[in-house]
Amino acid sequence: MNPLAKQDSSGSIYFEVNHGCTEGEGASSKAIRDFMLGSRSYNPAYPEDAADFGRCLRLLNNHPDWTKRMPEMAQCSRVWADLVENGNWEMLTKLYYDEELDEVAKLKSLDPSETRRKIKEIISNAEIKIGSKRPDEVTVN
Repeated sequence: MNPLAKQDSSGSIYFEVNHGCTEGEGASSKAIRDFMLGSRSYNPAYPEDAADFGRCLRLLNNHPDWTKRMPEMAQCSRVWADLVENGNWEMLTKLYYDEELDEVAKLKSLDPSETRRKIKEIISNAEIKIGSKRPDEVTVN
């Protein structure tokens, strides 16, 4: 068992410490944390917008070794696979940090961020692959 894991009286495994997730953590950053720590009971939520993605990046900044392991998240779901494969994670990271540098311009813009748009595009394409959406139902905002 992972040395950071605890086991309750029912045999369920849990993690008692935070391990870098910050206040206001999202489901997708929790999914990364739990997967990287070897939890068998986790929700494979994925980042759905730039705010979610930013929480994932802040977690990974606290655990650089997990950044190298991000391709393993492809095991979690088709959407995770599309997010972390083919350079998509690196592309989204660059977009996120480029947009973050120009925060004033981003606040003035009424358009959704490019990071959010690309995340939605990747998710929509993954959903088409697994058949949860028909191509004519997909919209990218």
